[in-house]
Amino acid sequence: MRLSPLIPLFALSIVSSMTMADVVINIPSNVELLVVNEEKPIIDGGFFSSTSATTLADGQHQLVFRVKQSFTRGNDKELFTSQPVIGTFSSAQTELSIEVPSFTTSRQAEAFNDQPQWQLVTSEGEVIEAKQDKLVHHGMQIGRDFISEIQTYNQGEGVALWTGVITTTTSEHSQSTPTTAEEMLHFWYQKADPETQQRFKDAINAQ
Repeated sequence: MRLSPLIPLFALSIVSSMTMADVVINIPSNVELLVVNEEKPIIDGGFFSSTSATTLADGQHQLVFRVKQSFTRGNDKELFTSQPVIGTFSSAQTELSIEVPSFTTSRQAEAFNDQPQWQLVTSEGEVIEAKQDKLVHHGMQIGRDFISEIQTYNQGEGVALWTGVITTTTSEHSQSTPTTAEEMLHFWYQKADPETQQRFKDAINAQ
């Protein structure tokens, strides 16, 4: 089935409007995003590029994530998984990237666990202020319910509490908008023939 070349342009306009109206957070390959605003995150990525991202409405947001990275110790390869990290920040109409250190030794990894060092950085290189904390859980670490844990955390007096205020701009940019646009984007992409899909990918990657 061949579709008009206008379809990729239509879908591209959706992506552009989402990016301009909201906050896009790029997620590096060694970061696992666990919770966003007390909910399971919607993560975009896969056929457009090798990176992943999540799109949020303008306002205050809370991220819970952990770093997963492998490194070599002697002849053995070890996989490090950090304790969950909390970051609460406010932003509008911008693209951000989570920046975390790269570990080459177990000592560096444990140092991150003790005192996480990470940043939210704009595409212009500006560091966004974020309140940071750790989501500490005593006892078994397997099968943790991160959503329940962060909800309990937000009822306390932690330094990175989330107030639940999302939208700071006009009501036309509601939290449901990215989801609706994403559904339309995926719909038209799946309808297109392989040649049109490739042109669509090229157009996205050229942005």
